[in-house]
Amino acid sequence: MSRRTLTFPLLLAALLVLALPSAVSAATFGAERSLVVSEAGEGNSYFASGTLTLAAPVMGDFSALGGSISVSAPIAGDALLAGGSVDIKKPVAGDVRILGGSVAISAPVGGDVAALAASFTETSGSLGSVFVAARTVKLLSGAGGPVTVYGSNVLLSGTFKGDVRAVVSDKLALAPGTHIEGTLRYEAPEAADVPASAIVDGGVTYTGASFLPTSKQAQALALAGTGVFLFVKILGALIAVGILAGLFPAFTEALASRVLRGTARRLALYALLGFALTVATPILVFLLALTFVGFAVALIAGSAYVLALSLAYCYAGAVAGALIRKQIFGDRYFSWRFAVLGMLVLSVVYLVPVIGPILLYGLWAVTLGALVSYAYEHAMGSDESASLFEST
Repeated sequence: MSRRTLTFPLLLAALLVLALPSAVSAATFGAERSLVVSEAGEGNSYFASGTLTLAAPVMGDFSALGGSISVSAPIAGDALLAGGSVDIKKPVAGDVRILGGSVAISAPVGGDVAALAASFTETSGSLGSVFVAARTVKLLSGAGGPVTVYGSNVLLSGTFKGDVRAVVSDKLALAPGTHIEGTLRYEAPEAADVPASAIVDGGVTYTGASFLPTSKQAQALALAGTGVFLFVKILGALIAVGILAGLFPAFTEALASRVLRGTARRLALYALLGFALTVATPILVFLLALTFVGFAVALIAGSAYVLALSLAYCYAGAVAGALIRKQIFGDRYFSWRFAVLGMLVLSVVYLVPVIGPILLYGLWAVTLGALVSYAYEHAMGSDESASLFEST
């Protein structure tokens, strides 16, 4: 390569560097797992770290991404921060934009504040406007501009120079001595706690958001929803077992007798077969579904698996009903009513912690094993053929 050919790219690169804006050429960059910024350039600063601490003043803008961010030195420009926890302890002359989990601002902000967080607390105030969306919001030193807040629990304190608008899903409260020089407009499930010493020059406009439940109402609704779900689940199981036992009484009676008359060893084998099918069948279906040829087989096997589990659950109630008939009512004729009664008792027993689910799933596995054994017996031969476990 000639000297002229080599010199031209070098001159071009030098011209490109000189042509860069001074703000970019003076910027400071940094990225480490744990970083303490003890020296920053005179331009903008950009950092990324798991744990980031700003310990040196920043003459320009400061942008940071980290798990934990602590601003312990003043910032002459704007701040753009995103982290799990953000703590601003020194003044920021410009605007502040934050995306974080837990956000705390304990130093004055010369510009506007905008934050999206799980919890937000500001104790030194902002000279500009404030826009915050968080579950818990505490503005404890007022603001120099208009304030817009979206949150669940909101607390306002200090002097607010502009209008305040809040959309609250639970509760809005004003601390004693709070002064809002503009208007206060808010939407909430219930009226805000406004002490007598609080002053709102522009008046208060309250819009009751009855569609937003309070935390206590939400807990009550969740409890009621759980109760309705359990009721519908139990009712559906009762209807299903009643229909099956009513339409196929002979089969129901035969399956229940097979379980009740079985020896302890045979019941254990039924349970092992049921558990094995429950665990192994999904694996087999998944492996078959990976191949083009076996996809249709996997679809059929998966459908049969779901059907078998559903039938075993319903017939477990029938087995429980047959057991009730045998222990309490003697050797009376078995009908769909006993199946429904057994499913009702089984559903109530299931609600007992630890013991209930163990009993239900155990009987479910036994019934599934007996059901598969019964199907195998009649598929491989006639009524004269031996059971799958007869030799055991």
